[in-house]
Amino acid sequence: MMSAERSEDIVVTGTSIMAQRETLGDLKLYRIPIPVTVAARSQKQVALLEQPSARFATLYRWRSSFANEQVEPVDAARILKMENRTDQGLGLPLPAGSFTLFGERDGRPFLLGEGSMTDRAVGEKVEVVLEGNPGVKVAQRQLRKEGDEREAELIVTNDDTKPLRFEVRFADERKPLRTSEPLARRDGAYWWTAAVPANGARTLRIRYREQD
Repeated sequence: MMSAERSEDIVVTGTSIMAQRETLGDLKLYRIPIPVTVAARSQKQVALLEQPSARFATLYRWRSSFANEQVEPVDAARILKMENRTDQGLGLPLPAGSFTLFGERDGRPFLLGEGSMTDRAVGEKVEVVLEGNPGVKVAQRQLRKEGDEREAELIVTNDDTKPLRFEVRFADERKPLRTSEPLARRDGAYWWTAAVPANGARTLRIRYREQD
């Protein structure tokens, strides 16, 4: 029998039960100190940890290319970004699994989005993608063509009462000829980052040369 190298107690959300997290080599084990039974065709949820001081940033993202065309506006994805560090309210091994984000309205929880995340060790950066946010829409259309040069226009709209941060990733290797806003080059793509005002919109125009 293998013994745990290290263990520590953590409070289970909403109860007085203490779950014990154990380190067994590279594995993390969670022991529930009471018997747990599940009836046929039923489910039972058990909270493993509670980190009420965890801090994260929210932004909205869309993936595209210069030649893409999306005439009908589509939802941008909501992205939660955080760092798994103690000074950021975390600092615990985070297991992979589904991710559900709730907000609160009139004292009652309501669903904001669902996604998934992979295992994250202490000190790592965490990014969770929550698909489909109806309040943030993106559209892109191709404008005039002159020879082998084309111009594209991207519009992002924000129906929320608060401003938000938006970014789009253009998966293009070719350098644009001209843009109405600065683009950054990183991770093999061009990125546009913009602050979109409450109940407002931002527009980006890109002039590029068609590939042979």
